Amino acid sequence: MERLEVVEFDYRNKEDLKSISELHGKVLPGSNVPGLGKLFMEHFYYTTLCERGLLKCYLAKYDNKIVGLLTTTKWPYSFIKRGLKGQYLKVMFILGLSVLLKPSRLKAIISQMKYKADPILKEYEESGTSFELLTIGVLDEFRSLVLPENKKIANKMADAAFKYYKEQGFKYATGQIVKENTAPLKFWGRNYKGKFHDSSVKSTSCILVIDLNEI
Repeated sequence: MERLEVVEFDYRNKEDLKSISELHGKVLPGSNVPGLGKLFMEHFYYTTLCERGLLKCYLAKYDNKIVGLLTTTKWPYSFIKRGLKGQYLKVMFILGLSVLLKPSRLKAIISQMKYKADPILKEYEESGTSFELLTIGVLDEFRSLVLPENKKIANKMADAAFKYYKEQGFKYATGQIVKENTAPLKFWGRNYKGKFHDSSVKSTSCILVIDLNEI
């Protein structure tokens, strides 16, 4: 049995649900989702959105320990809008409790409310051929681990996602990356021939585009 296994996340598995929420906070503590709190992640983001088919996630398990995560959506432009549809009261209740537990989360909520999806992503979504890479992360102590075929854990998760989406007829992977975050820029560029375009709404961000036929 291989020590590393990449599996699709099952939101009904309570242990994996708790683990993916904790892992997201550890590998990307400054990102928007962990900033909204554990309640939001466990009772909406990694449950409701997965149940409604808006979020598809992959977990990397090394010796049965969850050490990496990759989240995707087939709605690059309207993901948040679709996620909130019919769920406003539930989300407000969860976020209200999150702020009561930690008042500083209010800043993250306000920041998220100002979010605007890039129009470039709208074009890709409307084409029906593109999905978005939302989040990828591996625990520090496992990031440099080299696996067979000279690949790392992040590569294995990405390969699993690309295989699935290619089989579903998708041709491109997109993503939004902060320019200062050089690690993902190098990762997607070097390993998957990713190309980067300036965001039309944020000068500090860029749009990632990967042609699945080139990898």
